[in-house]
Amino acid sequence: MTVVLLSACATVDGVTPQTHTRRHDKPRTISVDPEINACTQPRCTGLGALWDSEDPANAVLVVELLNSGGGIAEAELRVDGKTMPMAPITAAAEPKAAGSLSRARRSFKISLATIRSIILGKEVRLKVQTSDDAVEDVVVSGSTYSNAYHSLGRFLRTVDES
Repeated sequence: MTVVLLSACATVDGVTPQTHTRRHDKPRTISVDPEINACTQPRCTGLGALWDSEDPANAVLVVELLNSGGGIAEAELRVDGKTMPMAPITAAAEPKAAGSLSRARRSFKISLATIRSIILGKEVRLKVQTSDDAVEDVVVSGSTYSNAYHSLGRFLRTVDES
């Protein structure tokens, strides 16, 4: 199991966002699945996002915790020392098995400007609180850029091009 986590943490490519267009009125949604942050422990945090053209100023930030012992109670995103507002839109849920890993996810409504601040930030950290403890990982810091950072950058470029 450790080898899988190390290989997941070792790349900085991120994933490509998916774009979906509904038939009738042509609204678009763009999403990117959660990708891992720069983690140094077996329990790692991750970030994904969803944007809908019907609410263009806002987005959904999907917070993930790998190898979670419990559901995500709270999450805190700090960009250059400032805590960003995040409103939970899904209830805390128990983690689900995904192969040999367990994953807990929770979605939060944020402004699209918050995702821009993640990409422009010099020091961005995500802290995830479970019922038992907290896990904090780097999204970007100095020369460290996580997979989540790269995926959110691609997500934002895709939103801007739509």
